[in-house]
This record gives sequence, C-alpha cells and structure tokens, in this order.
Amino acid sequence: EGAYVAQGTVSLEPKATKAFRIKVRDVWQVTPQDVDSIKKQVDEAFDKLGRVGDQDKTDRLRRELLDRLEFVVAQQAASTDTVEKRIDTFRIYEDRLNDIKRDALSVDYWRSNPDEAARETRLVRLILEIENPDPAGQPARTIEQKQYLPAEVKPEYIVNREEFDIKFDEEKQKPYLYKEEEFQPGQKKRYEIAIKDVWFIRQNEINYLKQRAKYAVDFLKESRYEKTAEYLFDRVGEKISSIEASQEIRREIYEHISAFRLNMRVFEGARKDLEDLEKLVSIYREELEKTKVKNVLQKVKSLKSVADVSDSIFKKKPKMNTTWQMIGWILLFVGIYTVIHFAIWSIRSAGKKEDKKSDPDKK
Repeated sequence: EGAYVAQGTVSLEPKATKAFRIKVRDVWQVTPQDVDSIKKQVDEAFDKLGRVGDQDKTDRLRRELLDRLEFVVAQQAASTDTVEKRIDTFRIYEDRLNDIKRDALSVDYWRSNPDEAARETRLVRLILEIENPDPAGQPARTIEQKQYLPAEVKPEYIVNREEFDIKFDEEKQKPYLYKEEEFQPGQKKRYEIAIKDVWFIRQNEINYLKQRAKYAVDFLKESRYEKTAEYLFDRVGEKISSIEASQEIRREIYEHISAFRLNMRVFEGARKDLEDLEKLVSIYREELEKTKVKNVLQKVKSLKSVADVSDSIFKKKPKMNTTWQMIGWILLFVGIYTVIHFAIWSIRSAGKKEDKKSDPDKK
C-alpha cells in the first residue's frame, strides 16, 4: 500500500485483547501562526505591489487571496472527525496554500484583471450514475462510491459536490470523490457534480497574441523578410483558429481537460512562431539603424574636401605678434590716407580764396 507500518511482538493469553494507542506529532494542519504569517505576507505584497495599480482592482485581488486562505482553514476545521480525513484534507490543500503564497509575490497577479476572470467563469459537469444491482426482495445495502478526478481538479474548483467527500490517493496522486450511501434493490441515483472550468485559454491572451503578430507582419512589409513573415503569421493564425474552434466544443470533463492540454501545446507553438516573427522585426530594425548610420557617414565623407580646404586655410592660427603687426599696418594706412586727403582738401580751399581776391564781383 506504500505506507509505513507499526510492527511489534505482543504476548497474548487465549481470547485476550490489548489496545495500543500510538501518539504521532500532528503536522497535518495549518496552524493559526501559519495563517497569520500568510496574511502578513499578502498584506506586505499588497503594500509593495498592489498599491501601484488600480486601487479598486488590487483591493479585490487582495480580498480574493484572503478568501482562498479562509476557505482552506474552513475545510480543515470541517475535517476533524477522523485522522484519515484530516490527513487527506491537509494533502489536498497544502498545494493551495503554496499557490496563495506564490500569487502574493507575483507581479502578474497584481496586474491581472479580476473583472475579466469573473466574466470568463464557466462550469463543467461530471455526471455520476450509481445503481444497486440486487434483485427485488433483497435487503438494502450500503454502496461505497469512489470516483477519481483528473489530477488538475482542485477542491476549490468544485462548486457542487452532492455531499461527496473529497479525498486524496497518495499512491495515484489524484483526488477522488467518496461517499457511502444506502440503496434499495434495483435503486438508481444520478449525481451532477459542478466544477469551475479553468481549463481554457482566455480570449484576451489569444487577442494579445493576434495583435503582436499583426504588428510584426505589417512592419516587415516591403522588406526582404516579407515572405518569411507572412509564412510565420499564417502559422500563428492557423494555430489560434484551431484553439478557438476547439474551445467552442462542449465535452465531458475528462475529454475537456485532455483537449485543454493539447490546446496549451498548440498555443505554445503559436507563441514560438510569434517569437521567431518578432526576431525578424528586431533584425530588420538593426539593419535600418545601420543604414541610417551609413548614410550619415557618406554625407560626412562628401564634406571631406570642404574640410580639407578649410584646414588648408585655417590650419595655422596667426601668432599674437603677427596680429598686432597687422593692426599696426592698418592704422598706418588709415593715418596716411587721412593726411593725404586733408592735404588735398587744404590746397583746394586755398585756390578758391585766391580766385575770390582777384575777382571781387565773382560769387
């Protein structure tokens, strides 16, 4: 059975009976200290990550984490009648506690949209039919009902369990529904277990993939990568279309989860094709940047001759003594020009005065 055993040698008299009580430290429980620690972790994560975004949405996300924690504590409190049930409950919900801790520290969780998740909540149903095959006239008997669930089904996903207990098979690593019920001969009963459907790819994720692919293929139009981009774009489109068509089909839970597993592999394939497409975009951008730099360098090279001429003219800066000599020569030229001009003006003025003296009537 894959379990530990208690073994020992006991001496008994004829028809004698002995009872032994084995005491085991109880590690199959979520203690109040554990609960307080997780609540503190959620509050600290909310202060650091949650307050950055939309306050109303992050408040609801925080409340969702705490509600999930309270659910686990309530299930534990309701499973104290037997040791076996207590241990099964702990095995089932231990992973749920780890999920709460992981989500509390996840940036993606605090950025998620609780409204989107609420809108896309769907249900799948598991139909169970039980019958007592005994013929009429036989006494009623208690029938043990045991129904294994897919490994992906978590207890909090079960909306209506029809009074079944949820147990965990340690060897098979699967949860199962369990119930003992009295049936009359020939009696039949039908149970409908409602389970929250989380085995589908959300439409907003699909739309986001489509948008990225459309942007990439448009960017690569009229480039040498256009044909390859269109091929990858078509591959992404085909895979996404197959996923959307598959998710429209209603199946029973086992087939539904099997289809989800396949769709996830197809979705990962589409994401891989999109990554290849976006790598082409990155390569093309680098080529465009290099082309721009090359054009600038060509323009600089075309101006080299002008730069050479400029260097030949202004290669040597005039020295300070040469500068003052140039200024001196300019001042000397201005001075000589002024003296000559003044002398000419004086001679002309003297001539006019002599003419007036010789001809007094001349005006």
